[in-house]
Amino acid sequence: MKRVIVALALLLAAMPLAISTAAAQSDPHEQMQRILQEALGQLRAGQPAKAVELVDPVLARFDADYGDEKRHLYCGETQQLAIIYAAMNAQDDDHRDTLVLDSGWCSALWVKGFALIDLGRPQEALSYFQRAVDLSPYYPQYLIELGYSYKELKQWDQSAAAYRRAAAVAPMGFEGDQLNAWYRRAWYGEAFAYIEQGRWAEAEALLRKCLEVAPGDQKVLSELQYIADNRDDGK
Repeated sequence: MKRVIVALALLLAAMPLAISTAAAQSDPHEQMQRILQEALGQLRAGQPAKAVELVDPVLARFDADYGDEKRHLYCGETQQLAIIYAAMNAQDDDHRDTLVLDSGWCSALWVKGFALIDLGRPQEALSYFQRAVDLSPYYPQYLIELGYSYKELKQWDQSAAAYRRAAAVAPMGFEGDQLNAWYRRAWYGEAFAYIEQGRWAEAEALLRKCLEVAPGDQKVLSELQYIADNRDDGK
């Protein structure tokens, strides 16, 4: 349940909290936001199947509108990331233009993947999180969810790699407390994968980095104690 609360809080923070019915009916952006709000509410209520029903038409619309798109496509989760994405392919030899889309498209992919995890279908969730990563490669949330999907599948190398990349891209669009929150989640996820592989020293180093940005975090301290109790290599 805590995973749901944390992840939903991060996504809700980027979305408007009050949307009038009239606006939602007249403005495609507002209509998408209303649907996403309803889907997030279903996730919070423990109804992932209903969340899927809500976002599937949104994703179908995305495929219809952009399935044959020749331009480079990105989702602008923040203004800073939108600027970065708009300039990313300026030097490409293919001379294709770049289109930065409403972040709601990626949010819909996130909701679908998140719901599939809750439904016990992590293998299916992977493709939705990967699509979100492809559309917003510097937004750490989607990489963290990708890492979590691999964790559910016990694919530890892939899980660690996704979390590691999340920490690497986080400074592209965030700073201060927000950046520290991303670091904590990414480093903790990577450390967990290493613990499962018995890579104690690497896991411990990452967990101690977590304490630098989240002092006194009980989950981190518990994992450090687990390492101390179980490692037998003296390292």
